[in-house]
Parts: sequence; structure tokens; C-alpha cells
Amino acid sequence: MSEKQSNHSNLNILLLIGVAAITFILLGARFFQLNITQSSHGEDLVEYIEDSQDPRSSIIEAKRGTIYDIQGQPIAIDTTSYSMYAVLQGEMATTQLKIEITLPKY
Repeated sequence: MSEKQSNHSNLNILLLIGVAAITFILLGARFFQLNITQSSHGEDLVEYIEDSQDPRSSIIEAKRGTIYDIQGQPIAIDTTSYSMYAVLQGEMATTQLKIEITLPKY
């Protein structure tokens, strides 16, 4: 490779690094500005998030049908499920507990 082509390649690499650095600096400055002022184009971002109609998390009710086996007996039924948690302390933490749950027959 000749010296002229080498200088041209080095110039292209420096130009690419310069453009990437300027882009990174501009994006960093914008994120810093949004973090400090917490507003964009005159609109308060904190208020916008609080008033947003789109919640971050929600419970979606699943509508599923019953699955039947060959004889017509249900093998999977859509029903409400519950979770129970117990925090045991002291003597109860070392004692074994017996929990019995009876489910209705469908």
C-alpha cells in the first residue's frame, strides 16, 4: 500500500471516529439535559408519565376453555388459583406444618 493510500485510510478512520465521538457527546448531553430539567419541549416528563393511560404492568384475565379427554371428562379446567405464603419465626420455623387443601370436584 502506498503512503498516499495509507494517509487516506488513516484520515477516513479518524473521520469515522470523530463522527462517532460527536454523536456520542450529543446523545450524552441530551440525556443529561432530560435528566436535569425533566422536561422536553415544554412538557413535564414526570407529569406525563403519571398521567399516562398505559400502565407499566397489569393483570390480563385469560379466557381459556376446558380441555376434555376422549370420554368427555374435563382434564384441564379454567379456574381461579391462589398463592399462599407463610413466614415462620421462632418455634414455628422448626415445626413441620401440615396443610391440606380440598379442591371442588368439577
